Amino acid sequence: EEERERHTNELSTLCSIYSALNASADLKARINQAVEELLNFLSADGICIYLLDDDGRYHLRYCQGLSEDACRQVSILDENSIIHRIAQINEYTIYEDLPEECPDEICLLEKENIASIAYVPINSKENKTFGVIRVGSKKPMYFSHEQKNVLELIGNRIGVGIENARLQEQYIKSEKKYRTLFNSDPHPKFILDRKTFEILDM
Repeated sequence: EEERERHTNELSTLCSIYSALNASADLKARINQAVEELLNFLSADGICIYLLDDDGRYHLRYCQGLSEDACRQVSILDENSIIHRIAQINEYTIYEDLPEECPDEICLLEKENIASIAYVPINSKENKTFGVIRVGSKKPMYFSHEQKNVLELIGNRIGVGIENARLQEQYIKSEKKYRTLFNSDPHPKFILDRKTFEILDM
């Protein structure tokens, strides 16, 4: 019964996250809704999402919960950070006994009374890591390796949502660029249907 209830809860959360990511709102609102669903599912105290930027560093893009202030203090992380290391190994990772000489972002989370931390890589369709979800809880020994599959599924789904939104943005920019070039050209131009020769644009 407990196992069935757990699976039902996981499926319900996955459906809620899928629905949130496929909603008609803008990307930020969709991700924030998905993060809220994940936060409720895990009963965690804070979630931050870092995404790889063009400068090769991981930038804080989405944040909710207790660790929000701590996340904002270290909003850009380089190759010395744990976020970067998790992205390199591309594996679900749990931290319980936090090291004394820890990187800055972990020290800040300790000050926020975060005792357990789980890291979930966000992968592209080509299985390349371009982001990391960090989930924190005040309770020690809170996260388990049994959660690995469902959290990886959620991480991948969020990754697909972000990728699709970026592709859509690129398409819109490309369309705008084409339209500007087409409309600004001083020479007459006609776009015809290849079969009927109907004028589609001019």
